[in-house]
Amino acid sequence: MDKATAKKFFADTEKHNLTSLKQHSEKNNESSVVRDHYTKEDPEQKDSIFKLFFSGIFAWIMDSVQVIIIALATIIVSYLFLVSPHAIEGPSMQPNFCNGDLILADKISPRVNPYKVGDAIVFRHDEADDYIKRIIGVGGDIIKVESGKVYRNGILIEEPYLPSGRETHIIVGDRMIEGQEYTVPTGKYLVFGDNRPESSDSRRFLAID
Repeated sequence: MDKATAKKFFADTEKHNLTSLKQHSEKNNESSVVRDHYTKEDPEQKDSIFKLFFSGIFAWIMDSVQVIIIALATIIVSYLFLVSPHAIEGPSMQPNFCNGDLILADKISPRVNPYKVGDAIVFRHDEADDYIKRIIGVGGDIIKVESGKVYRNGILIEEPYLPSGRETHIIVGDRMIEGQEYTVPTGKYLVFGDNRPESSDSRRFLAID
């Protein structure tokens, strides 16, 4: 190899090496840029995930609050206008309603259809207590208790809700009198408990509103 050829060979080799080093450097810089790019994006991705998570939690809470509000509104409207819950206390309506039973008293039906004989009703007898009793007579009826039986307008009342053999009597302290007729005032009701021996009812306090 002559000197000219050798000089050209070494010049070309050096140029190739410089080109390779430059390309390698550019690749390293590009790789560094890419790494830096993803490194910079990771916090943003995490923030996005957290935002999605908390937005989902917030949406669930809002949905739950709406459901609770609707449920409470339904309960309040039902309590004020449709039904009223009551817990039975005492034995006066056994065996049909027992101590501890929970019932819902209908507020709509009485506004459409007046109470009738045989209906069980809930009423406020005094400032503290609600009573549940059975209607025996309505306004204008003539009621008489005699020999363990109840008569309405001279006819023996059929009471299928009473246990067989249960009788109705007037006891000392009652305002109704055994064997005497009592006329129910207009717009009022005469009410007895189903458990006649254990009931404080219209035999003692007469008709109710």
